[in-house]
Amino acid sequence: MHPAAPTGAIRRLAALARHGDLSSYARQIQRLGGCERPVRMEGYRLDVHSGTGEIVREIADRDLPAGQLLIRCNNRRATRCASCAEVYRRDTFHLVTAGLSGGKGIGPSVARHPRVFVTFTAPSFGPVHNRPGGGRCRCGRLHAEDDPALGTPLDPDRYDYRAAVLWNAHAGALWGRFATYLRQQLASRVGLSRSALRHRLKVSYAKVAEYQRRGAVHFHAVIRLDGPDGAENDPPAWATTELLTDAIRSAARLTETPGPVLDGRAYAFRFGEQLDVRPIRSADFAGTSELSSRAVAAYIAKYATKGAETAGTLDRPIRNPITDLIGSGVTDHARRMILTCWHLGARSELEDLRLRKWAHMLGFRGHFSTKSRAYSITLGTLRQERAHEHKRSPRAAWPARVRHARSEAGDTPTRGRCRDPMATRRGSPSDRSSSPLPGPGDGATGADVTTARVRGWRGKLLAAGVGEPTVVKAYQLLRALMNTAVDDELIRRNPCRVKGADRYDVPERPVLTVAEVFAVADSIAPRYRLLVLLAAFTTLRFGELAALRRRDVDLDGLTVTVRRAQAELQDGRLFDKAPKSAAGLRSVSFPAELLDAVTHHLEHFAAPGRDGHVFVGPQGGQLRRSNFRDDWVKARKAAGVTDELHFHDLRHTGNTLASTAGASTRELMTRMGHSSSRAALIYQHMTSDRDRAIADRLGAMIRDGGGGASGSFGEGAERT
Repeated sequence: MHPAAPTGAIRRLAALARHGDLSSYARQIQRLGGCERPVRMEGYRLDVHSGTGEIVREIADRDLPAGQLLIRCNNRRATRCASCAEVYRRDTFHLVTAGLSGGKGIGPSVARHPRVFVTFTAPSFGPVHNRPGGGRCRCGRLHAEDDPALGTPLDPDRYDYRAAVLWNAHAGALWGRFATYLRQQLASRVGLSRSALRHRLKVSYAKVAEYQRRGAVHFHAVIRLDGPDGAENDPPAWATTELLTDAIRSAARLTETPGPVLDGRAYAFRFGEQLDVRPIRSADFAGTSELSSRAVAAYIAKYATKGAETAGTLDRPIRNPITDLIGSGVTDHARRMILTCWHLGARSELEDLRLRKWAHMLGFRGHFSTKSRAYSITLGTLRQERAHEHKRSPRAAWPARVRHARSEAGDTPTRGRCRDPMATRRGSPSDRSSSPLPGPGDGATGADVTTARVRGWRGKLLAAGVGEPTVVKAYQLLRALMNTAVDDELIRRNPCRVKGADRYDVPERPVLTVAEVFAVADSIAPRYRLLVLLAAFTTLRFGELAALRRRDVDLDGLTVTVRRAQAELQDGRLFDKAPKSAAGLRSVSFPAELLDAVTHHLEHFAAPGRDGHVFVGPQGGQLRRSNFRDDWVKARKAAGVTDELHFHDLRHTGNTLASTAGASTRELMTRMGHSSSRAALIYQHMTSDRDRAIADRLGAMIRDGGGGASGSFGEGAERT
């Protein structure tokens, strides 16, 4: 008997089988680079051309094989994701190496700067099992290197667990004080004040935290002396390795950070007595007192991917110490430290330490791998370089991702085809002279954007002939940006305070009768007849119709399913993107009277195959607005309808007809693919026939209720 497979696994396998093409799954998984715990995201991303502002590509979760955007977790812990941890280790290695030998934008002269490798240890909190010099422990035993007893207290009841946890919680603050003391000691040794030292010397460092087996944090650090401008500037001649070593030892002895007072005991924390300072030159890591740059970088990078789990604890936060620790494999010593964190975390005077949140870290709440700003490049820079290497293509010059903001007019994402919201023409960069925002080299900031400047910018756009809807949307986006600036306390008040600038009157669009819709459909080229009918009676947009595939049409259920919409770039390239909002993903029923037209079109005009486009051009290519326009103008003229009729007005017509047929606002919203009722109300026109029908129904209610036209003033009724 084999155990039954989990239900979730069966569902995923079934989804794979339904998809059919497993190669696309393989490509999506391959892009993760072996990540074991990818972040599963819902939504979509836009790639926008930095020069023209055109949307180059849009990736939606529903169009991907896995049904979600899969992003690398980028977890540094090897116990959580070995692949991402290895990337983090390599990045840390290059970061440290650049600060020791140069490279990655750092000049080779940095290799001549005084630098040392220092190990700072924690003080003693009680005797523990160890291997002194490989000899016998004070317990009398000769412990093997992998003996789980190593690092555990000889007498747990006398071990100072409180001090051990509080040391970890204050280790980051202690390092900060050490950095201050180090500068003081350097200044005093060369006869300068600290302020004067800043103009002669800069101290740079990169450090990593490591857990000893007893669960106490200690630090490994590369400390380097630079000139006042950082790595590219040589330090003074008197700044030597010996001076740096002496200052470090003195600063480590003097550094102390105060702790809390608990039950009458005042805690204060210092580094342990063991302090190892070794110059970094060119020798191998082992067998000499000198270290090579690569060996030091490899050593720090190794510990950058480790956490408290090396001390026998968990690699994830603890929600309930009772249930989370059962069967977790946590050692007794680590369990005691975790419970100590939990108990101390309940005390109000220790609230700032957040010990319960960091109980799985045994109280340590600092970053494992940190560096000073001037030491070398950042991990973010390394990641960007790696991303550019993966994108060696014509799109390499374009920015990666552009977040789509939410329009204040509703919840529809504003995906303007230009990245600059102040663009004066679609697809073209804006004229900086007409933008309210300060440009490069202006010497101005967001605080210089005033209401008068915004009002003048808006007036210039309108005077230049830019459409009012475009100006309103640009104003709404600018106001949203300025609201963010207010929230971030970059400016005191939003300058977008122009009355009426955030709205405009929508002109009434023409509405066809059913007969006129069929007149236009019968006048257009046969391959486009169904396009007109579906636009009117399903209210789909042109882009949604152009993106329809055969598999989106259900002849049995009389529905079409909208999964994507076609978009066209400025250079003429076509691509499918996600609908405007989540509500745009929908199935819309079409009248049974159109079934014959749908069937005939699929048989004679649609592209072959399950994924073939329902509507194609005369040569079998994808349908384009530019190619369709001439046919539309001819059909409109032949049908005798107004020349002001746009193709999108068929959607307007269909919504009006659906409203006249009795569709509620919610039903209209569903058919239209809108998530707000505002647009649905715009499409609900009151016709005289509909108004008469409503009045007649009200009259029927009056009659059914026993009322009459003169019931209030019948015989004997007193008039006042």
